[in-house]
Amino acid sequence: MAALRPVGPIRYEIYSVPTVCPLLLKKELKTNADTQLLEDIICLVFIEFYLEEFAAKHDGDKVISIIQKTMKKMSTQAIAAAGELPVSSKTKSLLQQAASPSVLFQFETEFMKEDIRCIPMAVRFKLNTCGIKLKLSEWNQFTLPERNQLAAFQTLTQEQVLDYRKHVEQLVVSRTGAEASNLSVESNPAWTKLEEIPETLLKKLSEYNWTITVSQWKALTDLQRFVLVKLSRPSHENKNFTKAVKEFALAN
Repeated sequence: MAALRPVGPIRYEIYSVPTVCPLLLKKELKTNADTQLLEDIICLVFIEFYLEEFAAKHDGDKVISIIQKTMKKMSTQAIAAAGELPVSSKTKSLLQQAASPSVLFQFETEFMKEDIRCIPMAVRFKLNTCGIKLKLSEWNQFTLPERNQLAAFQTLTQEQVLDYRKHVEQLVVSRTGAEASNLSVESNPAWTKLEEIPETLLKKLSEYNWTITVSQWKALTDLQRFVLVKLSRPSHENKNFTKAVKEFALAN
């Protein structure tokens, strides 16, 4: 048996089964040009036609993780081509998060500049997870590399959460001479409830005549949901709420 491969507009090249099988099995990815081309096409088709529907049915963190794994299999040319695809703002946002993971959201960069003088949402999220209340005065005594490290530190597993807590505690003591303050850890915080949009968020959205669906809520990452919950609370200075909603492609 053989397979036909188009070469130009009218010519075809014959591929034998021994040649085609490795392509379908994705062998020699990154080293075999034909295998890589097939994988690039598959990935680009998924991104353009199926990613948005897939994202609406799955947790945001899982979606970002899958996109990152997909990108690892793509060539640099294909990744560049993905940025030119005629996709929705939501899909573009997901691709940007996966391709250029950042410790700061765009709405934060406007007032943090280079020194990260305020505590980023990524750090606040991890502090909530590990149960430490970090004061701004304590944060401002950390060096810039220490702040960047706290923002980039992974807390995906319980072991990482405990390591993060220990690291923050040591930093606070070394920089201030005082013990870090404890923060109560919620057993089931609002941003983890995928089937239930918090009332405070719905109320805040209604002030701007905005609404979001449960599917949109589920498609966000844990950090994004945390941000929206925090920024929608009456006690929080929420001037960045509208910027966050737009950045997360939930409104124009």
